[in-house]
Amino acid sequence: MPEVSPSLPTLKLFTVKTDPADGCSSCQGQFSFDPTQGYSGHLFLENYKPSKGNFLNFELPEKLTHRFLSVMTEDGHYATFCYPRFGRRTWANLSVLRVEFTFPYFIDKVGVTAEEEAVTALTVYSPTLASILGINPVEHSFDIPNTGGSAKFNITRSKWETSDYTIEISDKRNIGTSSDRSEARFISDVCLVIRYNSPRSTSDALQNLRALDDFLGVVSGCYVSIKAAWLEVLVDQGGGESHEEFQLSGYDTGFSKSTFVHRHETLAELSLDENWAEILDKFFKEWSLNEISFKWFRSSQIKQRYVEEIFFYTVRLIERYFRSKPIIDDEAEKALSIISHRSNGDDFLIGFVDRRLYPMLARAPSLTATLRTLYTRFPEIKAFSEIKPQRVAYLRGKEAHGADTNYNTDEYVDMDYLARSFLLAFRISILERCGFDRQSILDGARAKASKVRGLLQ
Repeated sequence: MPEVSPSLPTLKLFTVKTDPADGCSSCQGQFSFDPTQGYSGHLFLENYKPSKGNFLNFELPEKLTHRFLSVMTEDGHYATFCYPRFGRRTWANLSVLRVEFTFPYFIDKVGVTAEEEAVTALTVYSPTLASILGINPVEHSFDIPNTGGSAKFNITRSKWETSDYTIEISDKRNIGTSSDRSEARFISDVCLVIRYNSPRSTSDALQNLRALDDFLGVVSGCYVSIKAAWLEVLVDQGGGESHEEFQLSGYDTGFSKSTFVHRHETLAELSLDENWAEILDKFFKEWSLNEISFKWFRSSQIKQRYVEEIFFYTVRLIERYFRSKPIIDDEAEKALSIISHRSNGDDFLIGFVDRRLYPMLARAPSLTATLRTLYTRFPEIKAFSEIKPQRVAYLRGKEAHGADTNYNTDEYVDMDYLARSFLLAFRISILERCGFDRQSILDGARAKASKVRGLLQ
């Protein structure tokens, strides 16, 4: 059962519970947060004794190799580092090992280990979600008499169920007063809640979070779609179990935060009349099969990207998601056919040809071949009729291998044009897989007053 802390800790110093068998007497450290780089710090292992044969490699205790690290902060409260990555290791002296580390996400006030299945719900607040639904977030202040206090309201707009979870879209409303009780504030945020039928691991919940962010990004084309994320965790308090929410911080590090998105910038029209459970279930399955493709999609949205960097990431995305089947030349195809024909129905020999020989002789399709397939699938996108696949391969090679000359103006224009077109093709393909009608998406994109219109013909 996760260990829970009663109040907000000061995020500077921490201690990791260790066992003498781990090879050190104590493990302490410090970290800080940077809005562009995320969390980073140093870990100090006192009386460190590496195992024989690993002295030069400074092998870390087994406890530090997990995906989640439960720590105790300087105020005596629990916290969790998600996916810590340990780097350079040096001696502070002959008995203390100094280790640099980073981690992307931080769960405040609760210690969750890697193997625990304790997350019962995931809640996200998203201005993009509100935009898609056409709901305006509200924040309003007004003068009041000398009264005090606050009140919170949760108004569920819609709910859908699957065999694994329940999805709710709600308004979280908060009415409170200022510190001097002279002013009242009314705040309303739109949130989406995934309530699991059985507890999930933190890793599973974070995968759902990234997938949900990618879904909103595909529909709206912007990042970060999620304003805040909370995990509801089953904790042990006083001998009994209770469900408590803990904020996940650091999730939007490195991305340009999206503001309220105008509906004319979205590709798909979503409303509360749609079956969100069915749509998201299809998307989660598509996401799990193409997680690397969505990684490149997300990477193209990171802050301070140059035009050529965005182009490079979108080409990777296209190569990964729209890749064609492996190609085998005519001579090899003929030879394999002869072997299969002469096998006289020998299942073992036929299976060997299919499993071992065919993959050995087949080769991955070229970028040009993949682009030809993509161009055929999307004749509506203008760039695909104006810029030949060979031009894309040339620009991609120039970026990948390092050219001796700088890009000229025409090359920059082409890269920007292609990158936006590739992202549009990817978004349309994903929405089609989620059950949306292709022609409706295209007709809607043409009719809307946005930069999407300039990419279609």
